[in-house]
Amino acid sequence: MIQLLACLALLQDPDVYVEKATGLRFGEKYGALTRGDIHDYAKEGQSHLGVSIQYSLRDEEGKKIMNLNVYVYDFGLKKIPDGADSETIKKQFEQVKGDVASQKGPKGWHSVKHVADGRAKLGDHKGAPAALRSEFETTLKEDGPAMGSLIYLLGHRNRFVKVRVTCLKEAMKTCAEEYERLLADLGRQIKPPPGSKRSEE
Repeated sequence: MIQLLACLALLQDPDVYVEKATGLRFGEKYGALTRGDIHDYAKEGQSHLGVSIQYSLRDEEGKKIMNLNVYVYDFGLKKIPDGADSETIKKQFEQVKGDVASQKGPKGWHSVKHVADGRAKLGDHKGAPAALRSEFETTLKEDGPAMGSLIYLLGHRNRFVKVRVTCLKEAMKTCAEEYERLLADLGRQIKPPPGSKRSEE
């Protein structure tokens, strides 16, 4: 049924990408945030990694100031509870944070600093679902500009939904205005499971 709805949605609006497993819809633009590559890992024999949808934001001079990637995947698990409260989600959250920290090195970030963990609602509308949220500060080069990196994670329709935002620290306010549009749209599509914690902590 979800795949049928995805096909119907695609026919109605060809500029919208519909992720088949969850039915989540991803527009071509969210304000100034523009969609780029859509990567289906199943085509490479890595179906457990699911799909990634990439967005970017550029300033008035055309310089890229933010990358945003949404990942929808199951990591090979047969059961993934909805929301952000299950042990399955919390365990995956710790793994995701570890992946960010492990990117420090000659082929990755020059520096990675974990700032804080918490929960955040996807949008400010009534009934917006909560996601686990982690914040990092990074630099790509020793003398490079500081970057802010955010992770949001929750479960939906037996999939992990992860949003990774990386933005120039000096442009974080501008970036937030744009990426929050996408988060709110996701929040309107994802309904919180019964009894979940909806408010930020």
